[in-house]
Amino acid sequence: ACIELLDEENITIPSWICFSSIDGEHAASGESFKDCLDILNKSEKVNAVGINCTPPHLIENLILMFRK
Repeated sequence: ACIELLDEENITIPSWICFSSIDGEHAASGESFKDCLDILNKSEKVNAVGINCTPPHLIENLILMFRK
């Protein structure tokens, strides 16, 4: 929904999306990170992705997943 809004409103300022996770596979809202990343990679509006409020032991694997 956020990415659709960026496209619809033709936002031209730098933007980023942040996620939280409790299991390293899914966003806190339940969506799989693979699905989220598929959408993010199609967007020209998102300049960065962040990870917040996530157990430290999950961070490295999430960063590696996001880099792919």
